Amino acid sequence: AGNSVATTVGVVVRTYKTFPIVNEAQTNIDFSFAMPFVPVSGNEVTIGAGIPNTGITAPLDGIYMQIDGAGALQLVANNNGSITTSGALAFTWTANRVYGARIVVHRDTIELWIDGVFLGKIERTSGPATLGSLSMVNTLPMFAQIRNTAGTASAQQLRIANWGVQLGETYRDWE
Repeated sequence: AGNSVATTVGVVVRTYKTFPIVNEAQTNIDFSFAMPFVPVSGNEVTIGAGIPNTGITAPLDGIYMQIDGAGALQLVANNNGSITTSGALAFTWTANRVYGARIVVHRDTIELWIDGVFLGKIERTSGPATLGSLSMVNTLPMFAQIRNTAGTASAQQLRIANWGVQLGETYRDWE
């Protein structure tokens, strides 16, 4: 990852600031990203809100989009290591194109939008019934991770810009 084709290499960047994810109001996680190659077999890209472990291991908790080692885009809800995914989402990649992404977090649902197009969602009821929320921790930093889970043919890079979190407001009718 990040200019290496070797196996078990990776890098993580994250904010020190944490953001409320699980609350009554909607939270939007916004970012722009690009990659110089279409997804590369053996390379994994993860961007969202969560607790990254190390550059070469999977996140410990969080809500994020992921391009898995087979090149499939998916939305992930990780509750303390218990993972629920949206499954592979229909999306066609273009090398070096800048995509605008938004992960929308509601109390019981997360959605993934890229360039204003809805791609998929996960509902809390999709995971194990014993889980009370989509992630274990309710305030999480933003993070991005790129790692090689196997040797790759090309050294994929991840370019990120315009990271931001928007916290919604709860609406209450006082009538």
